[in-house]
Amino acid sequence: MISANNKLPQETIPDTELSYRNLFNTFDDAIYIQDETGAFLDVNDGAIKMYGYSKEEFLGKLPNFLSAPDKNDFEILKHKLAEAFKGIPQQFEFWGKKKDGTVFLKDVKVYKGLYSGKNVIIAHAQDITKRKKEEEKMLAALAEKNVLLREVHHRVKNNLQAMIYLIEMQIDKLDDKKVQIFLKELQEQARTMSLVYEQLYQSDYLAQVDMDGYLNNLTSNVIQAFGLGKDISFKVNGNNVSLNVETAMPCGLIINELLTNSLKYAFPEGFEKAPAINVVITNEKNRITILISDNGVGLPDGFDWEHTDSLGLKLVNFWVKYQLAGSINVSVKSGTNYSISFNYEE
Repeated sequence: MISANNKLPQETIPDTELSYRNLFNTFDDAIYIQDETGAFLDVNDGAIKMYGYSKEEFLGKLPNFLSAPDKNDFEILKHKLAEAFKGIPQQFEFWGKKKDGTVFLKDVKVYKGLYSGKNVIIAHAQDITKRKKEEEKMLAALAEKNVLLREVHHRVKNNLQAMIYLIEMQIDKLDDKKVQIFLKELQEQARTMSLVYEQLYQSDYLAQVDMDGYLNNLTSNVIQAFGLGKDISFKVNGNNVSLNVETAMPCGLIINELLTNSLKYAFPEGFEKAPAINVVITNEKNRITILISDNGVGLPDGFDWEHTDSLGLKLVNFWVKYQLAGSINVSVKSGTNYSISFNYEE
């Protein structure tokens, strides 16, 4: 009689040699009955077919008889067999060598069981050589894809950097302050996009943007470009939020525009407080919330930001509503505060 902690059929096994042998050989996979030392007491037809040895060649032998040379750690194997004999199921991989010399890999599960009324180890083995080769091919293909994707990110970043440099050259040639400001804003939009690809290129996760690092760099760049030399403090808290590229890009552009707007209008000449800006992003139950606030003079009375002539704010409204399918709220308590929220499914 054989049992293995519910791993083999639970029906009562007829106590005759013929019934036992028929059931034992029903399984296509290899099944071994082993004593406490690991010596084989019995094997099914699946084991005979797997290795090419006769049943008689198995009996009384230890697992090293089936091992590919220098492929297995028998100290670990002995420990796992001992644990299985105590009633703790084990699983491991074992490199086998068939009678014809073929080396292959098998997955082995071992359990405590009964055989002719005695405690034994029952081992169930499957040849996983083909599966492993397929897994290795998939991993190689994935590695190649990652290399190509990283190169794409690198090239996009370089192209955007080239555009940023060309805009810089044009700014230096112009005397018109309004055009200079317009080009600077365009430059920062390009830099915001470039930062996404730089973050991805440097990351181990090529599809996710770490928003904490990204927003720190973005905020620092915008303040440097539009802070006009003022000593403006800023705090960024990404709260370990990561977003995919399709979501991180519009988020970055929105934050860029709102920070630019704050730096242009929130801290006019004669502003008495110490200028400060805060950027926070959170993810609560797949609901992203972005808070951008300053302690500046706030928006003018009666200012309707949704119907303004400002191209930047029109773009913010468009990105929030149509790209993120979200909402935006604005308050002017102790400065200007923007709250943007939208659903996010990875």
